[in-house]
Amino acid sequence: MLELFKSEFLRYRKWSLLAMGAFLAAFAFIARLKPFLQPETTQLGFSFLVMVGGSLIFGLVQMYLHRRPNHWTYLVHRPIAPRQIFLALVAAGAAAITLAVGTPWLVMTAGIDLFTNDTVDGRHYVFILFFLMCCFFGYLVGTLAVLNASKGVLLVAILILLLIAPDPISGFWQFFPATLLLAGLLYLNFVSFKPDLSTHTRSPLAIVLLAVPMRGILVYGLIMSTGLFYHIPLF
Repeated sequence: MLELFKSEFLRYRKWSLLAMGAFLAAFAFIARLKPFLQPETTQLGFSFLVMVGGSLIFGLVQMYLHRRPNHWTYLVHRPIAPRQIFLALVAAGAAAITLAVGTPWLVMTAGIDLFTNDTVDGRHYVFILFFLMCCFFGYLVGTLAVLNASKGVLLVAILILLLIAPDPISGFWQFFPATLLLAGLLYLNFVSFKPDLSTHTRSPLAIVLLAVPMRGILVYGLIMSTGLFYHIPLF
């Protein structure tokens, strides 16, 4: 399992370092224009779009490359349990995301804290962990979309709004929903990672975890579409 983790991480190490360098350069450019840690909706929204969206695409690409017929057969026939294989792959992906996304945030925050007079407190460092959890959410949605037989699971990606839209009143309410969503996505990935990816999962818990958010998202989409079809002719 450890050897598989090392092999998978080294496979994406150069890309992670390139992304880290690009984000550091972007952050340094922003810091020249304005105080980097000053809250700004546009900057934060663009950061979420690029980094969380990039993590989702990374999850899609990583698992899709393994899902190719010859590669998948070679992967699942390793002399370790399938869940250990999955854990090694996901741990390598999480390490790559942490290097690419978490390191630039940490370097900028620590640099501002040590070498400037700007106010930096514990909340700025805690935000890095929350941001990484959001990136892991996008990554696990991407891996799930490849591993699960139902491609509608991509609709689950909209649940990221539950993390970034609310204004939590405490650290607990900021991290508790994120922890629950990550645990649910990790479980869904576990039950979806099996030798025959064309078979649907029969776990009642997995079916509920998939059906409830997908149903809510589809209902919301129908309501929005009917509203548009009503207002456009009226206009």
